[in-house]
Amino acid sequence: MATTFEPLRDLELLVLARALSRPPPHAGRVLGRGGDCGISGDSNNERFWVSKSWCRSALRWLEHHERTREEETAARRANARAGGKKKKKKEARKQRRRSGASGPRPPPPGPDVNGDIACEHGALVPASRTRGGTGARGGRMVDRGTWRALHTLYPASTTLCGAVAPSAGSGDGSCPLCRDEEDRNRREATRSAEREKKTRRAPLSDDLVRNVYTRKSGGVPVHRLVGETNAGRCPLAPGIYHAVPRSWCRRWRTYMRAGGERPEAPTGDSLLCDAHKLPLVPNHLEAYLCGRSPTLFGGEEGEWLDRENLVVAEVLTEEEGAALGALWKNTHTSFSMKFALTTEGTNTDITWSTTPCRKCDAGHCGVDIAVRNRNRGRCKDY
Repeated sequence: MATTFEPLRDLELLVLARALSRPPPHAGRVLGRGGDCGISGDSNNERFWVSKSWCRSALRWLEHHERTREEETAARRANARAGGKKKKKKEARKQRRRSGASGPRPPPPGPDVNGDIACEHGALVPASRTRGGTGARGGRMVDRGTWRALHTLYPASTTLCGAVAPSAGSGDGSCPLCRDEEDRNRREATRSAEREKKTRRAPLSDDLVRNVYTRKSGGVPVHRLVGETNAGRCPLAPGIYHAVPRSWCRRWRTYMRAGGERPEAPTGDSLLCDAHKLPLVPNHLEAYLCGRSPTLFGGEEGEWLDRENLVVAEVLTEEEGAALGALWKNTHTSFSMKFALTTEGTNTDITWSTTPCRKCDAGHCGVDIAVRNRNRGRCKDY
């Protein structure tokens, strides 16, 4: 007669199901951790931690095992009633299809009941080191009898003694060694963040760089504005200026304020046309320099401004542009749009460092389709 361990397996499953289905014990006194439970008097007051996720996986596995047994029993009874090899094979095929349709078989529970809530010191892991920050909330309390049954079936489990409520001054009842290590790591991370912030904001000690950083709106150096200007005259004082894309200025200011990825060196590559690689003067900048607009952004900084200009630019003085460029000492800027303002009487002359392209369009012309390059016929929908 062949030896079978099926009855022993059924007994093990029965013990496991009963242990997991027992309600948690009532709140008791505070206990120790590891092997020293710190109890006195009746040993039935002992409480032990059991991982909730392990319990859920064990219950899913038990339910699948029980459902499989019921299906196999029903199939055997049907085969006994039907008889014949052909019908037995047909019923076996149906059973296999039903088993496949019910989904994949859940894996059996792990050998350590508290593998996900125990730290390397054999104590309850802190909440910050568990998935979802559960910590003690990721475990449930069981009495001594339930834990003894579970530990008999899974002897590799880590024993975690505890209580329903943590002791005074022990936080969540987790491992003090792990908490001390986390406190050290947290303090070191704070110091590192402070050092990084100090290094990142060090260039703001330069007044020129700080003037660009604190420029809220307007996009022009206020200290270089002429007191009173007439219509048709440039509001900026004579000198050399830089035109820098506003998108780069925003990225740089965000980096200086909140950190993150450092932007590349200031460049005016986006101000070049696609066909001839010559600078395209944004419409709003040209209108401002020619005195047709009282402000650089024309009183609009939203959709209208972006719609009328392929690139929106801010104006920096020569000193401000040099101070910003010095922050990227080892980086060569491919292109920088510069222009000089000179006055002769009441007229203001604009001299560009590179002659702008007059064949390509620098704006959207106020229509739904903007021609970026007239000679190449490239269009962009908005």
